[in-house]
Formats: sequence, C-alpha cells, structure tokens
Amino acid sequence: MKITAFRKKSYFFRIIVLSRELEAPLVSDLRKFKLSVAESLSLIALYSEDENEIRLGDISKIFGYQKSLISHAISKLETEGLLKRSINLIDKRRYKLIITEKGKKIVPKLVSIFNKHDDRFETLMNTSERDSLDKIFKKSLLNP
Repeated sequence: MKITAFRKKSYFFRIIVLSRELEAPLVSDLRKFKLSVAESLSLIALYSEDENEIRLGDISKIFGYQKSLISHAISKLETEGLLKRSINLIDKRRYKLIITEKGKKIVPKLVSIFNKHDDRFETLMNTSERDSLDKIFKKSLLNP
C-alpha cells in the first residue's frame, strides 16, 4: 500500500504512532483509578505546586492540552472528590483548587505509574540515543 510506505517514510507520522503505542499502556494503568492522562497530570501538577501559583492555563501550556480539556479534567477530579474549589482570597475572580485527602493519597501512585512508563521508554535507548533525542526536543516545538 502506498499509504503504508508513506507512513514508514514520514518521521511525523512515525512519531504519532509511537506516541499512541507509548500512551496505550499508560492509559490502561490509569484506568485502575478511573482517570485519564489529562486528569492525572492535572492532579499531579496541582499537588506539586503552591495552590495559589498554578492556573488551568499553566497546566494546559505545560502538558500541551487545550484549556477546555483541562477545565473538564478539573471538573471530573472535583466530582470524584479528589479536589475542591474555593474562592481565591487573593483574587476573588479566580478559584483556588485544593486537593482533598483522597487526592493526596492517590498522587504518589500516579507519579509511580508515570515514572514506570518513563523508565520503560528510556530503556529502549542508550545514553547516546537519549542525548540525540534531547537535542531533537530542544530544536522542536516540544521544548519551547
């Protein structure tokens, strides 16, 4: 097939396929917690930063998701009882997102899952290959 030859030749499409192949087992692991990748990363980001410092737009920019998706993720995390919103006393136009005890208990497990998948990916490459990949990331949109 012509399209198969094109896909094998195109770095862009090969990266897309690789991304999907890497993400599928991660998604499977996160299902145990009934969370998506965006929801998990949002919860980790909120846990890792001062609650007055990070905004939805920051999370969106850091992880490359649209703001609407992060907003939906935050709403789901709130519905699941993993975080709650309260009026930000510093800026009453904004909400402060506070991770609940239930959310705090789950974050280390989520971080462990992401670390496991990161380690698995890194084992596919030697040091020289990782250095080369770092150089590519620094040249690309992936590392603005």
